[in-house]
Amino acid sequence: MDLKRACTLMHEIDHICAMLMDRLTASAKAEPDERITAAETILMLQKDRKLLVAEIMKGAYGAQI
Repeated sequence: MDLKRACTLMHEIDHICAMLMDRLTASAKAEPDERITAAETILMLQKDRKLLVAEIMKGAYGAQI
């Protein structure tokens, strides 16, 4: 696994999650359905991030998952 590419992907995931978190704040003018969709998307992205971190650890250090 290309560690530079993996790092870039993690930064993108973090950036998208931060943008989605803005929709969950009390001051956001978002409909309840939009908030639910944002929360579900954050959960999905965090699962992807977890898998990416596991791949990075496995590729970089030979760690067992």
